[in-house]
Amino acid sequence: MRSQSACDAPVRGMVRIRILVSGARMAQTFSYKPALLRSAQTITVSDAGVRLEKPGESERAAWGEIATVRYSVMKTHLAEIHGLEFVLEDGRRLSVNRTDADERFEDTDDKTYREMLVAVLEGLASQRPDLDLILGEKRTTQWALFIIGMICIAFAFGITLLALTHGRSSRLEAAVVPIGAMLVFGGYIAWSFHPFGPPTLLKPKQIIDKIKALNQSP
Repeated sequence: MRSQSACDAPVRGMVRIRILVSGARMAQTFSYKPALLRSAQTITVSDAGVRLEKPGESERAAWGEIATVRYSVMKTHLAEIHGLEFVLEDGRRLSVNRTDADERFEDTDDKTYREMLVAVLEGLASQRPDLDLILGEKRTTQWALFIIGMICIAFAFGITLLALTHGRSSRLEAAVVPIGAMLVFGGYIAWSFHPFGPPTLLKPKQIIDKIKALNQSP
């Protein structure tokens, strides 16, 4: 007869981590709010795979049917957006995201999301050692942001050329700062998200310790 035990680790607010042990199998469950005004969702990581449960919705990805795993972080002046996406062999996608409205302040949802990431990466390392973790945005997102950057650059050069050809150098001098800012912004976006290079691949074990260190920092 197999022994079964349950251990709850309650924390503030909506966050709860639950570890279930049954024989040799272990399941870790993480509950957190993916964004400030969103309802809490639950991710369970076990020997069988990953299960995502939202209000009225449940998705599952078995380790054996995962084709690729991608993790991305996008920072803006308003938020920091974390994305973890599983693409399955049959084309289905399971996305586990977290939007941090203010990265300067640490809350229990941030910490729980990172603990969930560690559990997923450890599961990948043990269950699917053949899989690499893809870092960065999807190609479609990269192309969209790259095009936005190039449009900003083209617009800045277009304004400059138009002003010079119509002899309005005085107005051009007054617009040097906004034109320069547009060039810098467009160049930064286009360079940061250009889709022409190969994807960055890492073994899950290579970033597990880094994420654990973030959770242990005060």
